[in-house]
Amino acid sequence: MKKTIIFGLAALMLIGIVAAGMPVMGHMLGMDTAGNDAVRTAIEDKDFGAWKEAVTATLTEENFNAIIERHIVMSKRMQMNQDIRDAIDLGDYDAYKAAAKDAANSEILTEEEFTKLTEMHEARQNDNISDDWPKDNIPPMNGQRGSFRRRG
Repeated sequence: MKKTIIFGLAALMLIGIVAAGMPVMGHMLGMDTAGNDAVRTAIEDKDFGAWKEAVTATLTEENFNAIIERHIVMSKRMQMNQDIRDAIDLGDYDAYKAAAKDAANSEILTEEEFTKLTEMHEARQNDNISDDWPKDNIPPMNGQRGSFRRRG
């Protein structure tokens, strides 16, 4: 009995998450979001046939091509970020400049700023940030230990 209740609550939560996330996901993937109301209504009405029809209506070649374009852009951005992280790890300013030249909304660090960044990066990697370093000048982490991103 208790497992049935837990399964039921989990299913309702999953349906709610999917219903709430459909407009966001469609927009992020570059898809036409006009059918989102139909998807949401079908989920709220627990109507699989209507849900399948609404979701299938968004499966167009145009939407597929938009997803491919976004994938290409994201892949390039991820590679550029990796190249920047590698340059920081190696302390290679020329490699950093080459990788960062196409970065959107960011300025390329000067060689002096880059040197300071690599010093701070190494200190962070070794958990060795001294008290005399100004904490407000340490670039923010981007969610990965030892990775930095430029403030925009």
